[in-house]
Amino acid sequence: KDTVHESEHDHILALLQRTMAILRLLLLLLVATSRSARAFYDSSKDDVETITSFKEFESKVLQDEFFWLIQFYDASAHATAMPQQASLYGAVSKVLKGMIHVGAVDVSTAEGSKIAATYHQTAMSKLPTIVILLQDKKNPVETITQAVQPEELIQKVFGRVSQVISSRMGTTANDDGNRAGGAESSSSPRKRRTAFATVTGANFDEMVLNNPQVVLVAFTAPWCGHCKHLEPEFKQAGKDLASEEALLAWVNAEEEQALSSMYGVNGFPTIKLFRGGKGKSASDAKDFMYERSAEAITAAVLEEVGRTGVPKEIPELTSQAIFQDECQGSNRICVLAALPHILDSGADGRNKYRDLLSTISKNFKGVGAFSFSWFEGGGEAQPGLEKAFDLTFGFPALVAFSMDRKAYAVLHGSFSEKQISAFLHAITTGRQGTVKIEDVPKVKTIEPWDGKDGAPIEEEFDLSELFDDDDKEEL
Repeated sequence: KDTVHESEHDHILALLQRTMAILRLLLLLLVATSRSARAFYDSSKDDVETITSFKEFESKVLQDEFFWLIQFYDASAHATAMPQQASLYGAVSKVLKGMIHVGAVDVSTAEGSKIAATYHQTAMSKLPTIVILLQDKKNPVETITQAVQPEELIQKVFGRVSQVISSRMGTTANDDGNRAGGAESSSSPRKRRTAFATVTGANFDEMVLNNPQVVLVAFTAPWCGHCKHLEPEFKQAGKDLASEEALLAWVNAEEEQALSSMYGVNGFPTIKLFRGGKGKSASDAKDFMYERSAEAITAAVLEEVGRTGVPKEIPELTSQAIFQDECQGSNRICVLAALPHILDSGADGRNKYRDLLSTISKNFKGVGAFSFSWFEGGGEAQPGLEKAFDLTFGFPALVAFSMDRKAYAVLHGSFSEKQISAFLHAITTGRQGTVKIEDVPKVKTIEPWDGKDGAPIEEEFDLSELFDDDDKEEL
């Protein structure tokens, strides 16, 4: 028995010794892992800024005007894979140095976990994760959870920055290479080629919610077959609506998950219609219940423009380029209003005429290809237009001009909504006679009206000129 007890004792002792050896090995591995975590990024070699506390994150990132690229990683769980990831991320930081700030956060620490919680656990779902932070530092414009090569990551960053720059300029790049803006059509002297635009989380507020135009938003996914069928129809409708106060926004819902969640996107494509006017919110989004052909989309948007759209500002003809933009095109009817000189009408009178034109243009949306513009008559502003259209009977006056047919008609009734509407309806039905014109009129390049009353020109002269020499002697 003693021999048996000694044998069991030796066996237990051996197990304890092996267990202690394993524990010592584990301890050494933990220490090594800890050192490796601290050595992932070396500020003397890399341009990656390691952020270790929420206070530091708040001051350096959340309150910073610069754009940031932040990597979230778990040093304790990814000790094997992280050195390679860190090397690639460090290479990205060197390229972006001086342009985009690059940082890294270890979520295995309490402070790092607190920082990650800023993004509602998005950065914690799959690690390592990289977020691109632009204007709103609490809402990433893109969350990258899959491994990417440095070149691809850099392209993603600059693609997002380019979108911000475009939105600040009032435009955004679309897939056709053209530029389309949220509110540019009413204020820009040059017309858009299309109302179609790609919109992201970085510019959604500006392009949609704070855009005075009616906006139709399509939430799509790259793999979605129905979305692929919708895209050419959506783009064609964008071209058809280029001159209207509307925007067709195309959103990649897979990349913009926060937007998709906010607007209850559960399938693709999901299309939402927003009313006209600024100050829109998520509650203003209505499900699009129409067909998805270009014709049906155009008709539905025009209907909403007629119902809630902000009246279009009628452009002033101040250059030949604006004249061409307004009047060029197949079957386009260019309605030109020659308004009284500013000294005759004053600012209030001129604005009433412009408001009348806006109302009429809104009434004629979808009725032929009408385009409205105005110029100052009875002065030196556009004598070429007055002569070409034989406007010799006073102002205001109205001309309907077809540039491609080189023909025009002049309104001979009163300058009122009823008379102008009847005149334009007569043109669309072919009941209005026209006059041929040989050459397209020339428009002078002038300064646009400043919105103010005109100042009378005072000529200085010598009173002595009123009298001859004999009168002067008598005086």
